Amino acid sequence: MHENYQINAKTTLSRFYIFDNPNAYIEYPESHPHFPIGYLFRQDPDNWLDPTEDFTYSLGHPRGQSAEWEDITIGALCNGNGDMVPCYERHEACQGLKICPLAKLPPNNGRHTSATRQDVTARLTLEQDVIHSPARDVFERTSALITGLRRRGCHSEEFEMVHRSEAEQAAFDAVQQHHAELQRGWVDAVSRCKGQLYFNYDSQDRPFIHCEFYHGVDSRAHLVTYIDPGHFDVDYLEAVFWGDKEEADAIEEWARVEGCGPKALCTTIKNTTSRRTHCPSDHRTADGRLEQPLLEHLTCQTRFRVYEPKEDYRKQCPYIFITVVGEHTHPVPLPTKTPPRVRALLFDLFAQIGISLADLTPRRFLRHPVVTAFLRKAFPKSISPTPADIHPSLANRAHLGMYIRQAKRDVYPHGSDWDGLLYRYKFQVENYPVEAQYIRRIIDLDASGMELHPDDNDHRATDKSDRIRIIVCMTPDGSRRLAAAPYIQMDVSHKRIKGYYIVFARVYINRENAVAHQRYFEEIDQIVLQDTGQRIRWRHLDATSLDDYSGCVLQATGDQGGGQGKGFGLFLQARAQTEPYQNKYDLHEPHRLLSSLGPYEHLWRIHRVCSIHMRRNIQVIAVPEHVRNMMRSLICVRHDSWNETIQAIRDEGGRAGQDWVANKIDSKFAFEGVCWQKSFIPLDIWKAGDRDDNMIEESHMDINQDGRYNSLLGAVEKGERFDIMKLKSIEMIETLGIRPSYASGHLWENMARRVIRQNLKRGRKFRGADEQIAVHNQRITQTEQKYRNMDERYRDQRRKLEALEHRIPPATDNQLSGTRKTVDTAYKSLRTLWSTLEDLSHRATLMDKGSGRDSDGPCRTRQHRASSVRMEVGKADEDDFDFEIGVV
Repeated sequence: MHENYQINAKTTLSRFYIFDNPNAYIEYPESHPHFPIGYLFRQDPDNWLDPTEDFTYSLGHPRGQSAEWEDITIGALCNGNGDMVPCYERHEACQGLKICPLAKLPPNNGRHTSATRQDVTARLTLEQDVIHSPARDVFERTSALITGLRRRGCHSEEFEMVHRSEAEQAAFDAVQQHHAELQRGWVDAVSRCKGQLYFNYDSQDRPFIHCEFYHGVDSRAHLVTYIDPGHFDVDYLEAVFWGDKEEADAIEEWARVEGCGPKALCTTIKNTTSRRTHCPSDHRTADGRLEQPLLEHLTCQTRFRVYEPKEDYRKQCPYIFITVVGEHTHPVPLPTKTPPRVRALLFDLFAQIGISLADLTPRRFLRHPVVTAFLRKAFPKSISPTPADIHPSLANRAHLGMYIRQAKRDVYPHGSDWDGLLYRYKFQVENYPVEAQYIRRIIDLDASGMELHPDDNDHRATDKSDRIRIIVCMTPDGSRRLAAAPYIQMDVSHKRIKGYYIVFARVYINRENAVAHQRYFEEIDQIVLQDTGQRIRWRHLDATSLDDYSGCVLQATGDQGGGQGKGFGLFLQARAQTEPYQNKYDLHEPHRLLSSLGPYEHLWRIHRVCSIHMRRNIQVIAVPEHVRNMMRSLICVRHDSWNETIQAIRDEGGRAGQDWVANKIDSKFAFEGVCWQKSFIPLDIWKAGDRDDNMIEESHMDINQDGRYNSLLGAVEKGERFDIMKLKSIEMIETLGIRPSYASGHLWENMARRVIRQNLKRGRKFRGADEQIAVHNQRITQTEQKYRNMDERYRDQRRKLEALEHRIPPATDNQLSGTRKTVDTAYKSLRTLWSTLEDLSHRATLMDKGSGRDSDGPCRTRQHRASSVRMEVGKADEDDFDFEIGVV
């Protein structure tokens, strides 16, 4: 730093700062009211940046620059020989700040010639220096509610015609014009209700605010919100909405004294670059209306001049020279602008994040491993560093999200959903060989004229358009493995991407109906034919006999999804009606041609329903436990009393049991998929095949670790990485014997894990029941002890009463009355305790069975020993009680 530094005959700098580090930048350049202060910034000629973009001050008009043909020279910018190089020159002015017309400015209006972040903190401390009180907090909450209701209005869809007088329409138009200014030109795609909001009380004197078109019977979609008197100032709400200006003015005057409300001085001061155009707080206008006023421009006369070498001379003189003169006539601005170097660092991190960028959000960015690793390395002394440690502006997640969206536009110019996937598919087809292609089919169908099936699950689809979109993703290696697989699994995941579903080996569809499922099965069949030279062979279609299992899919396991099951059946039915199956007879019903089988009859021969899915669904059905056990008994090889069990479930399960049975029967393949006796699948295949789709469920859980509810392109890219990783893992096992873990991979390990897992699950259930039993036993024991103590007291008082009644000389009336009252009180307490024990006894019979361990620890029996309470009535005295207490 140099003082009184002369750069030419006319200009002497009061201070001259030189920064030789190309990465150096300053946020608040120092200035002088009368004499310029100079800054010389070294630049990287290959990464030329403008230092003024690092300044927190907003620069703009009045501005100007030298002409392209002018060669400006300045003594601060010279080459290695000391010769001044030709430069561009431009000048700009500080744009000051935006303030509310009622803003409370700091002392001296915040004028300054130098500033630091500590000055920003001091400014904010002064603005936030308020004394909070409960009454002030309630008023501010109420005022915020009024602002929100006034800004948003009813917000339901508009379907009533509004008739207003000329004066009312003029006032309404003024309000709408103000709202349009607040929204900065944004227009809601849906026409919203423009009804007036009213404050009222219901029949129970509960305050509420409602739209003028709201009706409890005919127009319930309009706004109605009840007001909690313990949370809001009902008097102020009533005064504002009823137009009681006198009452509202009195309350707002009180609030002004407290330092809040529409009449109080405001603290809203924004940077000029802020998108906010109006004050967020309500203030009273000259005509008494509540309104969020337009922010005013607080001007500044500070001038900035920038000199930078022309492009051909930047390697000879890699510097930019800036002068600043003038006093800033406004408070210190907030550091909301991200410097170019920090932005470049952000975009470098976005590039390292890779395929996760498609679904990146500010929250995901903050916890991404690439970001956390970078921050730990950059700030080793910080316990938990965040991007705000790089620059304070990155603490604003919306600001960070703006950069994320910009990075997405750069990497995915066509977006990350359907259009982006189409572009990726086209690029893949044009540049990759078939062996390296992953996205194999993209299909877009018009669903408006397609046949609907009663089994369709389209009500679960988030895409309600008339398009069916299908994306089939699989590698040629995956095709070969699929063609050779004897057992396959199919499952649907609804958590992977937004608006699409993943099924089978990896297919994305936006509609879960039978037509969509049938089509992607056909496409997979064609892809396998393209990659292997033959179609997938299905046992009941391609086998030559019931004992021919070679080279065929023997069994396909899936859930009970109607669209998936029916679509699979339709695919098999269409396949059976082509050559060479048209004249081939069925192996299981030799008198029938394969071409005559319906879609569900094909399912009975090859499809099995996942037993875990069914058991899981049974567990949540609102029926007694013994009815659930009857439902579970239907998942079997044989069932000797099938019809009787079905009828018992209907009779004893109530409406829930009847609906469950009807659902399974209506599906036309659920019972056949869980009971071999009702299926045509050979018994040895039934025993050897998968009874659940756990393998593909685990695959869903595995890939879901990369994120759920992704964009379409993001899900495809992550799925490609996951599938290729799995295929390479299998290749390492097959070619070099390297397994993904130290486990041997022997079947006994899987069996042992399954048994242990089941036992642990039972153990958790029993531990929970044991804890309940222990608590219940403790209550019984405590209540029993209270009863015995009260019984002893009762008997003592009875003996005392009998002694008084037979005493000579006789006891006084007061003595007898007091003793009888004590006896009656003890008697009532005994009856209360008896009722409590009786209730505990009944509840014990309804509790789940535990592990068989008592609350004291020793294992006696797994069966409940319910509390028993017996009331004995003696002949001599009918008021005596005797209890026997059992323990659960």
